[in-house]
Amino acid sequence: MKYYLIVLFLFILFVLPGYSIEFDCHLSLDNYFVDKWDRTQFDAHPSLSTCSKVERNQYFWIYVFLNDYDLDHDGYAHVKYNITIKDERGNIIYYVPDISAVNRIMPKYIPMYLSEGGLKVSMEEKHPLGQYEISIEMKDIMSNKTKTKTEKILLVKHIEGDKYDNMEQMDQWMTYYYVKPKPQNIVNAIKYYCSLREKDKSRTLLMLTFFTLLLNDNGYLKNYLAEEYKTHNDSYTKDFILNLLSRSNVKMDDFIGALPADEQAKYNEYRNLKLLDPFDSVIDASQLDMLWATFMATGSYSPVLRLVEDLELARYRGCIDEYKNTPNWQSQLKAVQESIYKSLVWSLTSNARQHCLVKDYLVYIQNNAILSDEVKDELKNILFEL
Repeated sequence: MKYYLIVLFLFILFVLPGYSIEFDCHLSLDNYFVDKWDRTQFDAHPSLSTCSKVERNQYFWIYVFLNDYDLDHDGYAHVKYNITIKDERGNIIYYVPDISAVNRIMPKYIPMYLSEGGLKVSMEEKHPLGQYEISIEMKDIMSNKTKTKTEKILLVKHIEGDKYDNMEQMDQWMTYYYVKPKPQNIVNAIKYYCSLREKDKSRTLLMLTFFTLLLNDNGYLKNYLAEEYKTHNDSYTKDFILNLLSRSNVKMDDFIGALPADEQAKYNEYRNLKLLDPFDSVIDASQLDMLWATFMATGSYSPVLRLVEDLELARYRGCIDEYKNTPNWQSQLKAVQESIYKSLVWSLTSNARQHCLVKDYLVYIQNNAILSDEVKDELKNILFEL
């Protein structure tokens, strides 16, 4: 059994005070839920997709939400919980005691919030297939009250992914992956994208970014991807998979070591090839696509913040006309920057209308991020248009 105990930040929603320990527990494949929870408005909490089955070596999260507990005279709250996982025979395969739910001074009214300790778990090869019971025993240290709840999860051999017949289907899965992750579709999506005869080369960095992030979060799929590589004769598919593996953090030393010398050389060539970093200063519109790919794959805050920071390109407004009147290499570079700026404003506006989470992040950035006055004005104008 593998697990990570993660310290989570709190985002507080006030409710009326109570007199007992109350909590909810949810299992999810969402690796970035804390980011969403911390940076959304009180009345617009992000939805949490839940899961009921996983494969071996596939990580899932146990998210615990406290609803009610006691405070001492100084407003201090102290709640811990234990997690126990049992197989169908009742054998304890996993036990972690005294995970911190809250240990701090809290506001006057008792809040509902995500616990300070979160758990990321995976079953290993040694664990039998079947149903597992996850028991969460909550203890309020201040009142000495306890409460236990259980969840079930099914460990299965393999979860078959959807197959794609057209790019619209795959785009829909990609666009809303962060809302409801379906990692079982990843390998089939890579296969379909590589099979397209007419490939839009402008999307290459977007697709590479998207699939690299998904593979990083779902390393259990590496053997399925390796099998696809071995069974394909199509050079584009093999090259794309090698490129993808070279940029992921998934360890494939045995697989790479067994490749023919020319394929190992190509893998190392991809590994040494530095791509544009979307979080660096923007010099190409493809960096915007890479940031949106990062958002779609994760739902995380950082790519949206970076996109907003890039609104500093507003200083190049009017440079396209300048280039038309005085064409030279300096004015051409500035005109390119204005073109990127226009694409950026359009993409932020369009995606904020399509994705509530993007809009929530923009509001959070406006209220909390350190921005220049120029960028603040640009962001204010975008929010006004929504």
